[in-house]
Amino acid sequence: MVLVLVGFNYRKAPLDLLARLSEGSTKGAQTISRELVKNSEITGAITLNTCNRLEIYLQAQDIDQAYSITINALARRAKVPPESLATTVELHSGNSVVENLFRVASGLNSMVIGESEISGQVSRSLVEARREKTTQPTLERLFQSAAMVSKRISGLSGHDRANRSVLWAALDIAIARNLRLAHANTIVVGTGAYARVVVSAFKDAGVGSIGIYSSTGRAKEFAATHNISAIADDELSGYIARADLIVTCSGNKSHVLTASVLTQARAGNRSMLTILDLALQSDVSEDAKTLPFIDLISLRDIRGGDDYEGALDNSEVDEIIKTHTDDFQRRERERSVVPEIIALRDHVALTIENEVERVRSSSGDEVAEQVAESLRRFSSKLLHKPLTRARASASLNGEMLPEEAIRLLFGEPSDLQ
Repeated sequence: MVLVLVGFNYRKAPLDLLARLSEGSTKGAQTISRELVKNSEITGAITLNTCNRLEIYLQAQDIDQAYSITINALARRAKVPPESLATTVELHSGNSVVENLFRVASGLNSMVIGESEISGQVSRSLVEARREKTTQPTLERLFQSAAMVSKRISGLSGHDRANRSVLWAALDIAIARNLRLAHANTIVVGTGAYARVVVSAFKDAGVGSIGIYSSTGRAKEFAATHNISAIADDELSGYIARADLIVTCSGNKSHVLTASVLTQARAGNRSMLTILDLALQSDVSEDAKTLPFIDLISLRDIRGGDDYEGALDNSEVDEIIKTHTDDFQRRERERSVVPEIIALRDHVALTIENEVERVRSSSGDEVAEQVAESLRRFSSKLLHKPLTRARASASLNGEMLPEEAIRLLFGEPSDLQ
């Protein structure tokens, strides 16, 4: 079995392709995982789906088979030829998978370096996979370890300055363009997980008002649980007329903000309206993006957190990632030798039991118990060093598989029958 990662992210894949690959996962990122684990080649899958990445972590029988199955599934989802994904996909296996997830969970591979939201998204992916029953023990331990690594890196000196989000990166751009966030009238389009992040940030920033709009009719329920205003369809134009800032994060196929909607709503107010379009599938129509009274900031305007470059000591971070990656792999190799050790011990115990019963039938209970004690003491001494060596060999950079270590010391399993 091997860990495999098939991933797409903002560094290589266009945002519109990410949107197409992620389509349908709004019902749950693990819809992709559910499809994949139906194949016998894949024993576990966890999908990490964010606004700028889609990564599928797999436990599989074979790297090439896992890659082929996953690419074909994603191509069907995106309605593109599988070969067209070859130039944008990232494929990792083994140690590289572990290191990648640790860096992702710590915000080090993010569009905004050190972003704070990704660790929660990684944790939620594991929870969703458990609910959908697509995970398995190695993947469980990998994602749990990623949470610990993220927590350790978040405590480093300088991380607070780097600990930003995609939202705040966009807001920083808007503020530099003269947006006054304090006391601003704001609208949030969408009621998903990211809408909760936006609303929380707006409350912390002390905006003037927050209205929530959903084209799917979920605004009222969301507003009630977050103590903000729900915007009905027939109220949207009035809210837009008074708005200073709109954040869109619904990702629906239809555009909420079109040129006609915005022009009609702002007929009596041609002051600049800032729109942060943070959905992979844009909520703003193409004709609306060029309106003279619109200041549009999208994911394409965010360039990986240059303002925060250097906030973290890269050498210290790299050392933490390397140490935890090596530790994880060492523990997994040690764990993998356990079945062979148990089988060997069971075989020895059964052999002793058979010999003791043979002695018991010919020489009685007292002699049998003496023989049993002697054989158990002897087998314990005999097995101690070989089993210790087997564990050690499993820890040495994968140079020898656990089964090979057992065979080296005791011959083929058939010799133990």
